[in-house]
Amino acid sequence: MDGFFKHIFLDNKPTSSNFTPHGSGRFATNENINQAKHGGKLKTEFNEAFLDFWEGEPGNFVYVDIEAFSGFELDLTKFEGKYGDIRIANIKEGVNEDGVIKSKGSVFLSKKGINDFLRKIDDYSNLEKNTGKGNPKNASLLSNIESIKQATLESFWQEPERPFPHKDEEVWWEVWLDITVDSADTVKNAITTKLAEYGVQLATRHLLFPEHLVILIKGSPTRIMEPLLHSTYLDELRKPVELADTFTSMHIPEQKEWIGDLAKRLEINNECSISVCLLDSGINDAHPLLANLKSIIHSDTVEPSWNTDDSWPNSGHGNPMAGIIFFGDLTETFLNKDSVRIFHRLESIKILHHTHPTDPNFYGVITEEAIARAELINSISERVFCLAITADGVVHEGKPSSWSAAIDKSAFGEDEWKRLILISAGNIPNEHWPNYPTSNFEYSIHDPGQAFNALTIGAYTLKDRIDSTKYPGASLLAQRGQLSPSSSTSCSWDSDWPNKPEIVFEGGNCGMWNGGLCDPDTLLPLSISKGGLAKPPFCTFGDTSAATAFATKFAASILEIYPQLWQETIRALLVHSAQWTDQMLEGRRIEDLSKEEKIKLLTSVGYGVPFLPSAIYTLQNSVSLVIQETITPYKFEESRVKANECHIFTLPWPQEQLLELGEVQIKLNITLSYFVEPNPGNKRYANANNYASHGLRFKLKDRNESSSAFMARINKEARKALEGDYEKEGQENWVIGQQIRDKGSIHRDFWIGNAADLATKNELAVIPTGGWWKTRPIHKRYEQSSRYSLIVSIETESEDILTPILNELKLDVDSIVL
Repeated sequence: MDGFFKHIFLDNKPTSSNFTPHGSGRFATNENINQAKHGGKLKTEFNEAFLDFWEGEPGNFVYVDIEAFSGFELDLTKFEGKYGDIRIANIKEGVNEDGVIKSKGSVFLSKKGINDFLRKIDDYSNLEKNTGKGNPKNASLLSNIESIKQATLESFWQEPERPFPHKDEEVWWEVWLDITVDSADTVKNAITTKLAEYGVQLATRHLLFPEHLVILIKGSPTRIMEPLLHSTYLDELRKPVELADTFTSMHIPEQKEWIGDLAKRLEINNECSISVCLLDSGINDAHPLLANLKSIIHSDTVEPSWNTDDSWPNSGHGNPMAGIIFFGDLTETFLNKDSVRIFHRLESIKILHHTHPTDPNFYGVITEEAIARAELINSISERVFCLAITADGVVHEGKPSSWSAAIDKSAFGEDEWKRLILISAGNIPNEHWPNYPTSNFEYSIHDPGQAFNALTIGAYTLKDRIDSTKYPGASLLAQRGQLSPSSSTSCSWDSDWPNKPEIVFEGGNCGMWNGGLCDPDTLLPLSISKGGLAKPPFCTFGDTSAATAFATKFAASILEIYPQLWQETIRALLVHSAQWTDQMLEGRRIEDLSKEEKIKLLTSVGYGVPFLPSAIYTLQNSVSLVIQETITPYKFEESRVKANECHIFTLPWPQEQLLELGEVQIKLNITLSYFVEPNPGNKRYANANNYASHGLRFKLKDRNESSSAFMARINKEARKALEGDYEKEGQENWVIGQQIRDKGSIHRDFWIGNAADLATKNELAVIPTGGWWKTRPIHKRYEQSSRYSLIVSIETESEDILTPILNELKLDVDSIVL
């Protein structure tokens, strides 16, 4: 039975149990305060803020800035009136001079909201209205508020790294408008009419999210202040994205000979049902290698006035991307005389024209339009989307933007129609490369690479050859197997946001020579150029763009073997199959790294380099189980949204054989992948739990832990059923650890130990955690279900574990033969 086999798909349904998470504690309020004096101060400040906002004139609503005491949070749920009478527009976090977190929010209050808020202050100030426990009434709302002031236009600015524009400076603005009360059409009509009265320019495209309509306008702060600040819809102002965006030494006739030879070796499947959609600068399909593939190449553009050719300067960008996606690194492909199978289509959707910049527009909308065009060309779901165009110099520190949120929205899709989107991490400007690798750790991944649902691709390198005759005394910047000098990271991000990139692929290297940088062609992958009259037909091409092209080819290879897999599962297999190089681990084992070292590893190279055989094959000593399931995380009960269910899987471990193996080392590898529905906006610190619709986590029964004790450990509902008889019997013993891995919407971890210990670690739970589907009941998303994918693998050095697992499942080996 030696050989390669398909992964085992578990069809056994999990056990669903009612689920209640264990509590997280009481909301902390500032108790060291004189409530009567504090209430009087807040009331005075509020009234002054109201008069300042309207410059002494009467008004029917107000925006105010509310600042919390250092180290305390604002109880945001208390600022959410049922009919929009009180609304948190945005929240900002800063740090005071002592390094303590300081929170400030801009709050909208209608006429009714104003009266309600003042009444709450009066009740808070009145000691006779204290609760039965002696606490001030409305304490969680008011005790943590240090001050209240008039809100200004600058209160809504969400770009702390950028100065607020000068009062007469005409600039483009990204305006986030609240649509929780009125419909998007109503809000758009009202605000555009008002803006037109003040001569404010409005872009044609807009973005729509569950609670926000996002528009682009151009004007000075002086011009836009009246129509925006005196509307009832304003939540945020942001700055729109601006984009920055061996064979080569041969003579062109000789290069064309190599091209001609490769063209003869192409095996093209004209009936292929898999597509790669390249969102880029277009492609020139007249290139000698692409001309042979015209039957499976489809080109379009989001701007009808553009042509579909690669418009990027010099050697192009779309063509080199397409070259790697089809042929891989041409340095290797040229020298390998085997036939080259072309097994997928290519859709090139041009979203950027280098020489025809347009007015700023939403790249989120443009990306959505490009995706829609591709799906009109081929109405299939077996598709990988590739985006290697990012916004340079935009510092988001992991927080969502309109572009990244639009990508999350597209990936989440509609009903069962989901999308697999791969995005480049973005490159570090080469003037920073001499500080490698410190510069990599300091330079943030580019927008929209922070998208939860996308797979963000960084770059590493195996390129380590420099011609010493051309560059005597030159040295490598990165050693073989290390992070590429060009690859940005998420090392500088707040811990609330996803670990990015998730994986890395070849992105080339660089050298140091005579005190400066050198980039010999031997340190970069080779691809096709955009060509042209008397132009070389191929070129070197590297950085995170090349890495993303390699990752896209890899993902398409998985789809070829498993064309019906969910998009969540393809993403999971890419991450699940990744391995760290010895150089990334600095010659140590992952389990020997400190917590800080593991965080640095995951935020710089993710889970490492995917290995294609692991992604597509099961072996006798390395078995992968694939689970695709649907869970309903929440329910509406007793007038509120609660956690609904958890899933329990019984893993088909052959206990007898594992016990016989005894102290033989075995590795358990688990990856959980799902997509979240985004709800961007800065209402609640813009943190992950309030951006993502929901979260899922996995838990594993410990060795010798009973099933009932396992359930009680993870489920408050199960612990209540034991009526006080619960005694802890186990814990989670992971290599990465829950605090590090449980970020974003894909989670992977390992357990390494004795085979005998694994024998009873045979129950795996998937549980829901918080998200806006739970905290925003007005949208009734608690009725929705979520798909998820689990990959569970066990691996030994050489022992056959496939046969006993198949016996446990009562499966014949023929069922998994390739």
